[in-house]
Amino acid sequence: MNNDNNLNQQKPQPMVSFYNPEDQESKMYLVLIVGSDENGDEFKDFEFITGRKAAYEYIKTIVSYIDLFQSRIVVETETINDTKPVIKFMRYVIDNGLVDDPGFDIMDYVTGDYTEEEEE
Repeated sequence: MNNDNNLNQQKPQPMVSFYNPEDQESKMYLVLIVGSDENGDEFKDFEFITGRKAAYEYIKTIVSYIDLFQSRIVVETETINDTKPVIKFMRYVIDNGLVDDPGFDIMDYVTGDYTEEEEE
């Protein structure tokens, strides 16, 4: 049996978990950011954040500078192949009442024509 072939056929594994996987506020989130600074220069960055609410709050603080469709987020129980657009995460958290933030509407930051298919 050739071990090299077995390695190539393995599926990506979730990020290493250091927290209770049942508690959403102790899970690690990776936010992959694509945006433009005050001068209009494009930048790419990433941030590891502990907790769903903290990830939501972090995205909210940079929402004016990021591309909501190209910026991605993944939780530690998923693989890097399972990243989702930041807008999809934000809408999910708000629409399902996972955060209480009545004065904030992520859709206020969407520019141009928008369809839900763009969230994929």
